[in-house]
Amino acid sequence: MPSPLLPKTLPPPPRLAAGDLVACDFDGTISVEDVGLAVITALGDPRAWDLEYQWRRGEIDSRQCLLGQWGLLNWPEDRLLAFFDSLPLDEGFRELWELTLARNARLLILSDGLDLYLDRMLSRLGYAACDGEAVLSTDFGSCVPRFANHAEYRQGRLVLSFPYSSEACPDCANCKLLHLTRLRPHFRRVIYIGDGHSDRCPARHATTVFAKSHLAQILAAEGVPYREFENLSQVAAMLSGAGASGDFEILDHAADYAVRAWGRDLSSLISAAARGMLSFIADTEGLKPTQTLTLDVQAESVEYLVHHCLRALLYLVQDGQLPVTLSVSASDFPPSAQLEVGVVPIASARDRLRGEIKAVTYHNLAVRREADRLSIEVVFDT
Repeated sequence: MPSPLLPKTLPPPPRLAAGDLVACDFDGTISVEDVGLAVITALGDPRAWDLEYQWRRGEIDSRQCLLGQWGLLNWPEDRLLAFFDSLPLDEGFRELWELTLARNARLLILSDGLDLYLDRMLSRLGYAACDGEAVLSTDFGSCVPRFANHAEYRQGRLVLSFPYSSEACPDCANCKLLHLTRLRPHFRRVIYIGDGHSDRCPARHATTVFAKSHLAQILAAEGVPYREFENLSQVAAMLSGAGASGDFEILDHAADYAVRAWGRDLSSLISAAARGMLSFIADTEGLKPTQTLTLDVQAESVEYLVHHCLRALLYLVQDGQLPVTLSVSASDFPPSAQLEVGVVPIASARDRLRGEIKAVTYHNLAVRREADRLSIEVVFDT
């Protein structure tokens, strides 16, 4: 049954932050069109399309499809490379990459295509590609990590190899889910961006999904929540928090966990601070509440009101209820708020838990009034 969380009804995604991994498809996502399909279309051999449809129907695996299709190619190397150079790229990848670096997050390209064209086309955007393991490197940022199938010319013929194939996942030559499963423990959150058939498995296991084309159709049919996009500039804008009425970012802190939250008013400020706290506790994206609770909170000041609202939500967690949706209606005179909290039993979401917060502290707690918004920094005892 389709999910009620249709793309246009999902709230803005949390801002990209330190500890996040952005995993991005290449063909049809960074490249405007699928490079392999562009080649077989230009080749004009109906056998190549027969192989494509056999793969989509599950009659052959991705390795058989790729070997068969590229095996039909009789172009010399210079002609093929010139063809790659003629294909358009999504210039928004630059914005996504720069945002990743600015937020101290990580980005990884996962492709079931070939490194031969991926690396060459990426260089046109001004970036050098490197082995995907570099996503965990301490000097991340000097190159763009990628996992892809390998291709090279030998004696005038294109030769393919599949260093990341998995017998457990015969459908794809480069098992994207295998990479995500292995890397997931290193990251706070996984954001997946894709458009096609080979993206469906990793998308099902990501925290946040941006989808278009065939992937969007697949996820909609399965009821998997996703956000639609047309280009990577849109994705970068959404992950940057552009247009969000309230949001948060994680701060470096010597011992505990701290966030800076902001909003256009007190209600959105409290909501953003709550998302910052709850994102440390669990991955709640896509969870549907089994019960809705109403909490009335009062305090002597707006700072204490933010604190007491967060404390009330933390009490729910400590009582075995995980907040997954939140609506806040707050007033600063007198300081009071009503919270409508959708919860699920923690026992049913243990695989979503990330960390434990023991208490909300009063450390340097102050609501700051800026030109068009309020902000606050909150430190949590972990």
